[in-house]
Amino acid sequence: MQIIRNTDPLTLLIREECPMPLFRFRRAALLAVSLSLSLSLSLSAVVPALAGEDEQVLVLRNHRFEPDELTVPAGRRFTLVVRNLDSTGDEFESHDLKLEKRIGANAEIRLKLGPLQPGSYGFVGEQHEDTAKGTISVK
Repeated sequence: MQIIRNTDPLTLLIREECPMPLFRFRRAALLAVSLSLSLSLSLSAVVPALAGEDEQVLVLRNHRFEPDELTVPAGRRFTLVVRNLDSTGDEFESHDLKLEKRIGANAEIRLKLGPLQPGSYGFVGEQHEDTAKGTISVK
C-alpha cells in the first residue's frame, strides 16, 4: 500500500489506496444517512394518512369554486386546500365555520379543519359572493 500525502478525506475515499477501516466507516455513515433520509421522506407521506387527515382541494377559477360542494366524513380532521387561479385576490369566508382567510391572485392557502359535526357548511369568495360560493357537506 502507498502512503498518500496532502490529500483530503474525500480523495481518500475515491482512491484505491484508501485505508480499509476509514473506507468502511465512511461507507457505513453514508448508508445510514441515506437510509434515514429515505425513511423520513416515506413517513412524511404516511403520517398524515395515519393521523386520519386527508386533503380536500377547492379551485377558484373565473370567480367560481370547483367543485362547489365538498363531502367530508364527520368527526375527522382534514386539510382544505384553496387554490386561486384568478388574476385577482379574494377572501375565502365561511360564517358557518367562523373563518376568513385572504388568498392572493394565483396563490394557495391550506386550512386545517375539523373534526366537524354532520351538516352543511357554506362558504363564499367574499369579492364575488354571487358566483363564488359553495358548501362543505359533512356526513
